Amino acid sequence: MRARPTVLYYSPAQHAAAALPRSWIDGRGYPLIPLRDRVAVEPPARRNLPVLIVVDGDGAGAEATALCRELKADSYTAIVPVVLVSARHAADQVRAWFDAGADEVITPLFEPSEQSGRLDALLRGEGEQSRYVPLSTQPELLLLHSCCRE
Repeated sequence: MRARPTVLYYSPAQHAAAALPRSWIDGRGYPLIPLRDRVAVEPPARRNLPVLIVVDGDGAGAEATALCRELKADSYTAIVPVVLVSARHAADQVRAWFDAGADEVITPLFEPSEQSGRLDALLRGEGEQSRYVPLSTQPELLLLHSCCRE
């Protein structure tokens, strides 16, 4: 049985989660688990399969890109949506995060209602992905088992 759905929040600078993602997460009743150390993100991501991983792009700097790349390279954590949050919209940085595998980047470029809609869309996609559970963490042996076949 899957543990209670949670959201992991990585901020090595210990920034509080930005207002919009925080209110969106709270509004859906997900507990927010703050993590300060990059190596502390993978164990709960693998063990609990959170519904979302939010990364403080401003506070994490280059580690944000590296963490996203690591999570998306792992066959088990790759199915968890990763959202980078930044207080500014720098096109080159946004592109680097998407190139590293980010599922979404939230910046002030978009209105709060659109940002919320983007997060909602990620969870709709996550619901489809969570129906499949990797049986192996080795990419060459990755097998998917359908938990919810009709």
